[in-house]
Amino acid sequence: GGAFWQAVGLQYDTLGIPQGATINSAKLTFTIDEAGYNEGNDNNFTIFAEAADASIPFSGVDFEVSDRDRSTASVAWAPPATPTTGETLDSPDLTALIQEVVDRGGWSANNRLTLMIFPDVYLDLPDPSTGGPALVTTTVFEAGPGSDSATLTVDFSVEVAPVITPSGAFAIADKY
Repeated sequence: GGAFWQAVGLQYDTLGIPQGATINSAKLTFTIDEAGYNEGNDNNFTIFAEAADASIPFSGVDFEVSDRDRSTASVAWAPPATPTTGETLDSPDLTALIQEVVDRGGWSANNRLTLMIFPDVYLDLPDPSTGGPALVTTTVFEAGPGSDSATLTVDFSVEVAPVITPSGAFAIADKY
């Protein structure tokens, strides 16, 4: 027996992060909705951003998570295998993922950003497109809307061009 692999997709829009901003830090905070289970497998995941200027909204039954282009950057994550319901979990720092997206030429401040979490047992399959009966730990995260949703927190800065002001005013007067 066992569970089939499950990829998780999270989408955020109206982030207000302009193209080329410097990402100082970024993380996801999850609230555990169900304790889940662990049947002995490693609880290892890899987080990617979608390599897109503006993600298309999820639709359909499977949300097309595994069909999306993945960022070059990725972040490994091994959360506790059996968290407590109601507990919050923070992801590792996701700065590299968010930076890669906002550095794209077509990114603009309120474009939709997609983050994708894949079990490593899925990524290690000879042909991940087939899925297959790979046994993975299941942890159920609360999905919004609401205060207990998966929250993306991004600290960023924007370089502002310096305003050059004269150090002193002077006037030229004609002499008579």
